[in-house]
Amino acid sequence: MSLLSFFNEKLFDETLKKNFIIPMKVNSLIFKNHLLKKNCSIVFISSIAAELNEIGNAYYSLAKTLLNKSVNILSNEQKNKYRFNAVSLGLVKNKLSKELIKNLPANYRNKTNFVKNEIITKKIENLLSNKKINNKIIKIHGSYRVR
Repeated sequence: MSLLSFFNEKLFDETLKKNFIIPMKVNSLIFKNHLLKKNCSIVFISSIAAELNEIGNAYYSLAKTLLNKSVNILSNEQKNKYRFNAVSLGLVKNKLSKELIKNLPANYRNKTNFVKNEIITKKIENLLSNKKINNKIIKIHGSYRVR
């Protein structure tokens, strides 16, 4: 199976819009309207999918890779004004992940270690408050990957 064999432009455009274009547009509006103070921090929500490139996840992986690269580019462009970072999340513990656990084979159900919201919140708070952190993509993931 190849991404090229099953390329669906409409699905790719939708995925790209939700996971890359909308965050860029929101931040563009913030910049254009001068809503940021000097040396403030912007934290993007990314995904470990940008690195894992799992089969069947290509569009999402590509969109999150673009978002991560934007952190690097914006950090370099704005390094004396603003800080840009991202948290790259694994599977987050929520209603969807609970449903996923139910559908896993029995031998995997007790081995899943989803990311808890409290951990995500603490990492983001650190990125926002620590004025020395810039151009970092912090990985936060549990021990289970969907394959």
